[in-house]
Amino acid sequence: GNIVDNGPNPSYVYTTSGNYIITLVVSNSVGCTATTTHTIKVLNNPFGILSAANSVGCSPFLVNFTNSSISIGNGSPLASFTTTFSDDNTSVTTNSVNSPISHTFNGTGTYFATMVAIDQFGCESVPANVPITITKPIAFYTVPNVLCNNDTIQAINSSTGVGDLSYEWFLNANSFSIDTNASVNISVPNPVGLSTPFILSLIVADSNGCTDTLLQTINVSTPHAIPSYTFSGAVLNVN
Repeated sequence: GNIVDNGPNPSYVYTTSGNYIITLVVSNSVGCTATTTHTIKVLNNPFGILSAANSVGCSPFLVNFTNSSISIGNGSPLASFTTTFSDDNTSVTTNSVNSPISHTFNGTGTYFATMVAIDQFGCESVPANVPITITKPIAFYTVPNVLCNNDTIQAINSSTGVGDLSYEWFLNANSFSIDTNASVNISVPNPVGLSTPFILSLIVADSNGCTDTLLQTINVSTPHAIPSYTFSGAVLNVN
């Protein structure tokens, strides 16, 4: 074999699994030698395999994972599995490929579930990563908060989200439009008091079916004209 070290305490990194023979040759000052050999076994690392039942959803998003990790070549039997979730940096350790792994992801964006398989000898796999994408649209619109009776609401929609957005507008919980912007006449036929509140709601859904809702109160001004008058001057002769 190759001479890798002339020192008393050598070190060497094996990059390939298999059986190897280490030979130590010792020489003294007069040229006498002694030789000893030792066989070592370099194990294959485990191969981590992690998959998700669903990888795209709405926050909070519960994901169930399947562990299909294997021991390959001359590797030792698998002993444990540590899975870390990047949305909150928590981890869970299981001891069998059949043990359930699940996590509820919160927030929006792309997160990762990362699993490392460990065999009985302590050898670790390359981390297995599964990306999890969570979306949530943001509903937003502008509208005057005070209108006169029989005016028309003109709501300007500036909602944002992933993919093509869909909309549904409600006035006092009654659906009236699926257009991007809302326009509807608002009327109080028998007003009581000086104003009447209406609730305008917008539900936005993104391409993944995730939704957000925004409600705003619109006050319809309903003043009352109450005349007050008195008579003065000569009294008419009604006879």
